Amino acid sequence: ISGYTWLASNDQLADTSALPYDGSANLCGTIFADITLSASVEYKLTCQVFVKNGATLTIEAGTVIKAKKVDAGVNAPALIIEQGAMIMAKGTAKKPITFTAEGTFDPTADNFDATKARGLWGGLIILGKAPITGSDCGATVPVAKTNSVEGIIGKSYGGCSAEDNSGVLSYVRVYHGGSVIGENNEINGITFAGVGSGTTVDHIEVAYNLDDGVEFFGGTVNAKFVSVLFCGDDGVDTDEGYQGKLQYVFIMLGSNSNRAMEMDGKLDGSNAILEPRSFPQVYNLLIVGGDSDTPNAHSAETLAGLVHLREGTGGIFKNVILANTPLTGVHQDSCTAETRSTTTEPDITLYNYDYADLYWSQNNIIHLGNGDNTGGNTLVNFDLVNSGAPFEDCATGFGASDARNEDPILMSLPNNALETLTFIDPRPEPVTTNPAFTNVDIIPDDGFLDQVTFKGAFGTDLWLAGWSMLSERKLIPDNVMPDEILKGDISADKTLDASKTYFM
Repeated sequence: ISGYTWLASNDQLADTSALPYDGSANLCGTIFADITLSASVEYKLTCQVFVKNGATLTIEAGTVIKAKKVDAGVNAPALIIEQGAMIMAKGTAKKPITFTAEGTFDPTADNFDATKARGLWGGLIILGKAPITGSDCGATVPVAKTNSVEGIIGKSYGGCSAEDNSGVLSYVRVYHGGSVIGENNEINGITFAGVGSGTTVDHIEVAYNLDDGVEFFGGTVNAKFVSVLFCGDDGVDTDEGYQGKLQYVFIMLGSNSNRAMEMDGKLDGSNAILEPRSFPQVYNLLIVGGDSDTPNAHSAETLAGLVHLREGTGGIFKNVILANTPLTGVHQDSCTAETRSTTTEPDITLYNYDYADLYWSQNNIIHLGNGDNTGGNTLVNFDLVNSGAPFEDCATGFGASDARNEDPILMSLPNNALETLTFIDPRPEPVTTNPAFTNVDIIPDDGFLDQVTFKGAFGTDLWLAGWSMLSERKLIPDNVMPDEILKGDISADKTLDASKTYFM
């Protein structure tokens, strides 16, 4: 009865999360030793589960964990991997690992209400020992700064172990989370807090989270194949000195979303930038901004900018496509002394700790969309704010024309690409004249990142197929490329060949 009854809501029960987990299908309590969750058991997450230092939680491919819905203000069920613990969650495209809420949610149903499908439980939180803002790990006497994680009381992250290993997340899905546990205090779908580069992250998806989809608080963890769908706040958020790499990132905004990306530095009490400075490296990003028929129906935050850069963040953004942009592509405020440019890429091999550069490639695409554009919005590439002293004017370095306002010609992009969409194929049409295949930026050859010939999150490989919620609901095609795309009027005789694949 923990986590959802009147007794629990009124603090009349003992805190069962402090008790050892008993190995049953009711997942609740503290895990002190190695344990494996079996795909043959459907688990019910009824309280906050903590995996302690030295313990490894292994989750078999295909495992489903359903969380109990709780009222706002009650400690939401969540899975917390503490510093020194590990999670080994290796799913596959055919057998993804799923964290979700109790109940049935069908986004394709006529009566589906997205606002009631968010915030039904907590989320997945991983706490590592990698550096965060305030650390000085290169000092004669290293300073290993720690902080307490958002949404959970008394659990720390941060340190000086840049290569810290918290385990593996591969083909992991987190749906319907982000429960409110206090004023302005919600849990992200997946939280990486001080997580190190020894951790493996690929093929993760967060959908219908009330707060941010995926958030990185400091740390150095890298991730590939990241999908965030229809969350209530931001899609991907970086903060507190995050210095990892992200490649193949796909974000779709919902009708109540805020930003697709919010990238923050960290300021002290006098608004001076703290080190290490946030320096996310983002390659092959596709953001679908939602409704290009009635763009002004979006939230004020979405209209203000699909990507929000602020508080002195550095970073590199290359091979980016912003599609169905309701009004503004990039909004930047609270600038410090970072060097901002769309033409001069920083040489990251020269840096050690303070990445004081912000590079947004002029080859990135920002497109208004092909909808009716009721309201007649005029696309704004960059909204660069002068926040006043002690901040610098963000207009230094970026220019209004420093982006390509070309149609990336995706295979199927509805004008109204919100929760109610019926189909999407986010791959660019494979024609040589498609702007998604021209002026493609070179990516660092570092052993993690892939060299590509396209902008956006997809080339010919629809890596969502088979495991994404979009695939499960048949909102995307199978992972095949057509021999020919049929569109427009056929004004002359034409024969379709049975040996070929056609898309319409």
